[in-house]
Amino acid sequence: MHLTIAFQSGTSFAYFCSAYFTILKYMKKIALLFGSLLFALSISAQSGTDIKIKINHYKDSIIFLAHYYGNQQFIKDTIPVIKGWATIKQDTALEHGIYMIVPKDKKSYFDVIIQNEQHFTMVTDTGDYSKNMKVKGSEQNILFFEHNRWVNKKGKERDSLMKALDLAKKENKSDLVKTLEEKISNTNNEVDKDQKDYIAAHPTHLLSKIFLLMQEVEIPTTLANDTLKYQHYKNHFWDKIDFSEEGLIRTPLFHPKLVRYFDKVIAQDFDSLIAAADFLVEKAKANPEMFKYVLHTITSKYERSQIMCFDAVFVHLVNKYYAKKMCPWVNETTLAKMITRAKSLQYVGCGQEARDLKLDGLDGKIHQLSKIKSPYTVVWFWDSDCGHCKSQTPKLKKITDAAPFKDSLVVYSVNIEYETPGFKKFVKETGLEKWTNVSDTTHQSRFRDFYDIYSTPVMYLLDKDKKIIAKRLDPEGLYDFLLRVWNINVPEEERLFKTADKTKTEEHKEHDEE
Repeated sequence: MHLTIAFQSGTSFAYFCSAYFTILKYMKKIALLFGSLLFALSISAQSGTDIKIKINHYKDSIIFLAHYYGNQQFIKDTIPVIKGWATIKQDTALEHGIYMIVPKDKKSYFDVIIQNEQHFTMVTDTGDYSKNMKVKGSEQNILFFEHNRWVNKKGKERDSLMKALDLAKKENKSDLVKTLEEKISNTNNEVDKDQKDYIAAHPTHLLSKIFLLMQEVEIPTTLANDTLKYQHYKNHFWDKIDFSEEGLIRTPLFHPKLVRYFDKVIAQDFDSLIAAADFLVEKAKANPEMFKYVLHTITSKYERSQIMCFDAVFVHLVNKYYAKKMCPWVNETTLAKMITRAKSLQYVGCGQEARDLKLDGLDGKIHQLSKIKSPYTVVWFWDSDCGHCKSQTPKLKKITDAAPFKDSLVVYSVNIEYETPGFKKFVKETGLEKWTNVSDTTHQSRFRDFYDIYSTPVMYLLDKDKKIIAKRLDPEGLYDFLLRVWNINVPEEERLFKTADKTKTEEHKEHDEE
């Protein structure tokens, strides 16, 4: 069950995250300590799980045991409260990660670290979970709550210093500003040192591994230019991460780092993204659950991507991992659908030569796509009975009629209907006779299979060698793409489509075929 919590408690994980952000906000080289979160544990000889929890003044009859997983929270179990005590007991050990003890109203919660020690007691009070927390039998959680209280104290000190600094700046008290900035820096350094000391003292603890997850790459001062700095940052982005520790998945920190890596660190072209995906999936093989999470997350991200050509990442991952039976968590039905979807996209990848078509034209002649001589060819699949097609096709004509496009752009217009009367009528009424208007009413060419036609309209832009250079653009997107490729600057008042009306050059949300 998915868990939604209204963050109202000062003792929650979110609160401690906030405290870390406040303290480390202005640190230049150290990643923000996302929240005084977590917790680490030593190896226990006891098997299974036996955690007893008492919350003084708690009146409800149940609590929830929940956990993080990626960017979500899930309820794992409902625990009865009997004579004031709730007991989490099972024969097998809980998976590593950050877990939450959530009251029935779900308005607040407190965190507990689950790693190797899973036999302990926790006693606290509804007034302030963290302040009143007493833990026995888990050194890691004892350290966790001590750490939280210390970070909270430092956060308040820093808040006070920041308010004083703002006032000193307004009053132009330069000496006081300098003094306060030094005190703030010292507070930041204290937190930084505490983090490093913890890692050194408890290297196997989950908390230490999370601290390492949050640290930024340190750029050597010897690197002279931005290109070298970027390469160093990219190459060392994952150096400190223990991919054998699946507990990192059950924190709110691993998923954002994963997304940031692909959205902000890696160059936004499909070849670079594919290389990065392979690199990270290989590292994730250190742990089966980590491998599953990383591969699934990347695959899902690019299967749903609305950015042109990024579906190539999905196709690559399906062919390399899923189709080779490396993903036992995927059932046969889902796997078959994924493989089928990847096959439908493999013919229309950016950079590939478009599948040749040889279709009957409205002029009575046969027109072969590969024989068209033009710097650019638009392959436009549409249906004259489709309302969206009727609105978009005249916009495409507007582009092909305008300079400088009209002399460099040919439209290979494919009617997807089984009959042609409506097609002929619309072509005549809209003045599309200059286009290469073709049909395949018997579908002998298998254009639907080779061009992934499941809705209309669909556009592919080909270069002079008939290689796909853009796809699934609407006319406004095509217009922007051509202006950018040809490096043409057009004043707003002279644009074919005004900025306020244009859509981004991404895959538009297509309408279902009628």
